[in-house]
Amino acid sequence: GSALRYATYFGGTGNDEGFAVAVDRRGHAHIAGATSSSDLPTTTGAFQPTPAGGDDGFALTLNRTGSAIEYLTYLGGTAQDWVADIALDAQGNMYLTGTTMSANFPVRDASQPTYGGNADAFVTALPSRGSSVAFSTYIGGTSREDGMAVAADRGGIYVTGFTASQNLPTTPGAFDRTYNGNRDSFVAKLAR
Repeated sequence: GSALRYATYFGGTGNDEGFAVAVDRRGHAHIAGATSSSDLPTTTGAFQPTPAGGDDGFALTLNRTGSAIEYLTYLGGTAQDWVADIALDAQGNMYLTGTTMSANFPVRDASQPTYGGNADAFVTALPSRGSSVAFSTYIGGTSREDGMAVAADRGGIYVTGFTASQNLPTTPGAFDRTYNGNRDSFVAKLAR
């Protein structure tokens, strides 16, 4: 902490908030958050080059000196969406989690393709170059879920957050399949 290597602004004409950062083996910073800006400088080949409406999530990759954007995409539907956390695997693929209030959030190859209601957590996997989505899925019941943290290893993608739904999908043999009231934590593992 004795020397500042780089510091930079990032954003458009609206509100831009970075919530999570991860650094790959090459020293590239990957940042995720939420934006109300309609003029972020998305990159060629971005998965979602334009905002969909409301606040959208975003995923950003900076070069190792912080002097250039290597990748930038919006992520969201027509309601409110934000990315709360980002994880990387050894190949530099990005895994994002957060909260969506959009019934038309971009889902692909999803374990839960339909919106549960109120607000759902989500997990989205972007390949290292980000021009497509490996998968993107809702996680939620009929009340509110927020995805707060994500991790990845060879065995799968792990996400945790909180739920207020009595009907969050659980699996046979799970540690606790019963909603205990108010807000409960949840943890889910997704296949890669």
